[in-house]
Amino acid sequence: MFRRAVRVAKRQKSLLHCDTIYGIIALGGDEMASVEKIVDKMKRQPNGIRIEEADKVLSHYGYKLDRQKGSHRHYINAVGDVLTIAERKPTIKSFYVKEIISRIGA
Repeated sequence: MFRRAVRVAKRQKSLLHCDTIYGIIALGGDEMASVEKIVDKMKRQPNGIRIEEADKVLSHYGYKLDRQKGSHRHYINAVGDVLTIAERKPTIKSFYVKEIISRIGA
């Protein structure tokens, strides 16, 4: 039972709490730590952020990819705020990173 729950949680990438005779075991939660690391990296080094990292941070803070036209990605949150990021390889421009930081309130 426990191993199956762990496999399901890993597949869904969610936080899993299991009550056992030894106490409560919390599995998962690595996503939060990695998002915090990416946000710290955004603050320290805004020129070196990849679009995948920005996407992960934005999705964690409630933004979802609404549409993409060419290289421009449009993210929207529940309030209706739209954020447009031009994808540039290998990293995005620093003013987009600064805008992300100001939007998420970090």
